[in-house]
Amino acid sequence: MNLISAKLVQLSLEAKKIALPLSFFSLLFLGACKSSSPLAYLQAAPTKQMQIDGQSEDWPKGLQRLSERINIQYAAKEDEQFLYLYIRIDEASYQNYILANGAQIWIDSLGKDKKSLGLNYPLPLATNRLEELAQKAGADEAKFLTLYTQELQEFELLNFVSENIRVSNLASKDFKTAAHFDEGKRLCLEFQLPKNRFGLKKKSSTAFSFGFFVRETPSSPFDQAEQAGGSLFDEQDPQNGVTSSNPMLGGSSQQMGSQGMSMPTKNNLPKVWIRLGQQP
Repeated sequence: MNLISAKLVQLSLEAKKIALPLSFFSLLFLGACKSSSPLAYLQAAPTKQMQIDGQSEDWPKGLQRLSERINIQYAAKEDEQFLYLYIRIDEASYQNYILANGAQIWIDSLGKDKKSLGLNYPLPLATNRLEELAQKAGADEAKFLTLYTQELQEFELLNFVSENIRVSNLASKDFKTAAHFDEGKRLCLEFQLPKNRFGLKKKSSTAFSFGFFVRETPSSPFDQAEQAGGSLFDEQDPQNGVTSSNPMLGGSSQQMGSQGMSMPTKNNLPKVWIRLGQQP
């Protein structure tokens, strides 16, 4: 064996020694990029035009839970143009927080559970507008809930440009959102999302990631009300149609007691990722 051949053999042996660590680190890298969220399946494609109104007529009775720990349920379906989401929040404490702070929908077309592009909905109403709705509804709780959800016509687009964009349902042709309280006083949110705006293909066999995050806020609704010069649960004259009961926040001040609203802590707010794909 000449000197050149010996050198090539030596380099080959060194390359084999390096190959195993490189492969190991490559696997680690790929594992870090891959989503660990559970895989779920989309519902059958809609056979008629979807009505984005927050009601359940276009959705199956049996919804899936986002997480075993959280009583929030959902369903999803798509056609070539749109992804449709339906989310039902059963627990009053999460309803309170979502109405006061909003919820975020995230879509990652690569299925890696990244906050790529998203939407924030519902956007909280100003305290003075809540008072106006309460006066208009009087003692009729169902009427208040209807009036309240009818007001939720705006949402924010997240990460589409450098700043969040506030959009109205009335002005948007492709993005649509809706909120509704069903007969069981469960908050239902419905979304129509244009697939091309989220990097989703018309037809794809690859799963994508869907994230549902309840938005955090540095101040509670009580803090916001105090800053506005009032309280969400101020006693008022029942003859004028306003009482201390505020269905949006889970009941009356007497029911709440000295502890205030039943609100989840920051650490317990839902932050759930799921990968959605077509049925095999």
